[in-house]
Amino acid sequence: MKNTTLQLEKLTFPLCMQKITKAVDTLTGVQKTTILFESSKARIY
Repeated sequence: MKNTTLQLEKLTFPLCMQKITKAVDTLTGVQKTTILFESSKARIY
């Protein structure tokens, strides 16, 4: 399984994290998205 880590900017509210996770999870080939709010990083599997 290949994964990617992205640095997110201006992640200020937990609701933003939920919206991003939901949107990315619908993309073809994405199995799971994990976002770490404290470090503003997203890991996409």
